[in-house]
This record gives sequence, C-alpha cells and structure tokens, in this order.
Amino acid sequence: MHTDSSNEEQSSIIKAPAIAAVFGASAAFGATKLSEEYGLALFCLLPFIITTLAAFIRARKHEFVGVREGRSDSREHLQTIKQRKSIFWDCYKSGFLSLFMTGALILVFAIDGLLCLIMAAPLAFVIAIPGAMVGLRLARFQHQRNATKALMLLMASFPLLMAAEYRVKPEAPIHSITTTIKVNAPIHKVWKLINAYPVITAEPEWFFRCGIGCPMAVRLEGQDVGSTRYCDFTTGTFVEPITHWEEPTLLAFDVSHSPPPMKELSIYSDLQPAHLNGYWENKRGQFKLSEKDGVTTIEGTSWYQHHIAPDFYWHQVSDAIVRRIHLRVVTHIKELAEAQTKE
Repeated sequence: MHTDSSNEEQSSIIKAPAIAAVFGASAAFGATKLSEEYGLALFCLLPFIITTLAAFIRARKHEFVGVREGRSDSREHLQTIKQRKSIFWDCYKSGFLSLFMTGALILVFAIDGLLCLIMAAPLAFVIAIPGAMVGLRLARFQHQRNATKALMLLMASFPLLMAAEYRVKPEAPIHSITTTIKVNAPIHKVWKLINAYPVITAEPEWFFRCGIGCPMAVRLEGQDVGSTRYCDFTTGTFVEPITHWEEPTLLAFDVSHSPPPMKELSIYSDLQPAHLNGYWENKRGQFKLSEKDGVTTIEGTSWYQHHIAPDFYWHQVSDAIVRRIHLRVVTHIKELAEAQTKE
C-alpha cells in the first residue's frame, strides 16, 4: 500500500505540471499564431492560470494521499503552519516546473524562440507565486465542485482577455533612452565619425551573440537635411532620413525602416514569430555634440515604441537592450576619434 502511494506521489509530481503545460502551450499558440497578440493575456494571465492549475492538481493529490493512507487527521495536518508551508512550496515548485514544461513545448512546436522565453521568464516566475497560492486555496475548498467551476472560469478568461486586447488597442507610449560619453578629441573629428564609421570589430557582448540585433557600421548618402543615413545591424539595415543637420553640434533623423530586433534562438533554422515584425519600432534618433577644452561630449538619444504588454515590464527590457546598443556605438566612435587625434 505504501508502494502504491509512493508511485502515485511520483506520478503526481510530473502529472500536475504536465497537464498545465499542455494548456499553456495551446493557449500560447492561439495568442501568438492565430491572433498575434503579445499582451496582458499572454504574459500575465497565462502564467497565472498555468501555475494555478498545476498547484491545484498537486494540492488535491496531497489531500487524497492522506485519505487513502488512512490518516483520519490529514485535514488537521493541513492546518499546521509547517505543513502549510511545505505544501505551498511543493505547489509552487509544481507551478514553476509547469512553466518550464510550457517553455519546452513552445520551443518544440516552433511557437516561439528561446530569447523571448528568457526575457519573459522573470515576470512569469513572479506571477507563479500568487498562482500557486490561488491553486492551493481552490484545492482546499470544502465544495470541490465550486472550486472546479472557479478554475474553469479562470481558464475561460484567457480567450476573453485576448479578444478584448485584440479589439481595444491603445496607442503604445514612446520611450526614449539617452547615453552620454566624453571623447578626448575635437568636435569636428567626432562629427565625421557619427555620420559614417567603419565596421565595428570589437567582440559583441553575449546577448548580441545570442541573436539580439547588433550594430556593425554606418554610412551616409548626402551631407544635409534630406540625406539618408544607413545603420547596418546583424539583423538588417535601419534607414534613417536626416531631419536636422547643424554641423557640428546636432544630427537628428527619423527611422523609415527597421529590421527585425533579433534572430530567435530555436531548434529550427528560420523561426519567424510575429513579434519580430512591427512589434518593436525605432521611431527616431539624434546625436548632440558639445566641446569644452578639447573634450567632446556625445549625447545620443533613441525614441522607440513597442506593441507588447505589460509596458512597465517590457520597456525595462527594451531600455536595457537599447542602452547596450548605444554603448557599443559611442564607444567605437570614441576609440576611433581618440586614435585619430593621437596620430
């Protein structure tokens, strides 16, 4: 009897997150492949439902095992602080595992790539905590029929929220990032390099090597407003019509074409999830230069917009990426200008 109970326990450890993961991967497929919505339903509600479902199934197994083994006081045990903590963390681990399984299914069935999963993971793991708490609470309802109904309603809320987001699309905010660096070179040398510089030969940082678009070179056609600046990345070329040309202090430009922000990591050679096209847009940029005592200050600013929610989370991710792009570019300009000055 003890052996049967042990086998059931081991089976439950995998069964609970596996069931939740199948639901999660199916829902992610519907959101990204059918409606192409990368919003609150996908990144907030879905992890909550997945972990609630996994925790619910796992917590119910705790109670059933207690009854089958003849522990008449199993419900009293559940009320102790120590056991409550133990069961909660067991349910949280089940929810945590369900997120990993969901991610594995998303990769295997080419729903999305590894980079997107890595970027979304911190938010999902935080949401897993209240998800596990709700799942455990539902499992301890005296009337399990009501608990099951509540769980079904929660699962049904996913397509409802997804449909609402599809119909109501508020204007995404435009964010800006500014990076400043000082260069020990005269302003006229720095100005020339801002408009055109040779290929960056420095080793890209690890996240660029993983697939994030990495700046490589810049070329300019023309020397005034209306000219076009081309910024080559590993994923393609940004086309940037010049809107302000105040040599040697201000260069501003719009962005009329943006390449994909990344190349997804995948077991498939050419995975093209919808978020690679039009969900992240570089709107415009500028360089402001000033010189004092032979030292030039570069102030580079980019304005961008993304159509992914929640904005409070994803704009932090985007800010970090744009900042590293800025640093790679202005550091390259600084090295070239200072080397030319020493010649």
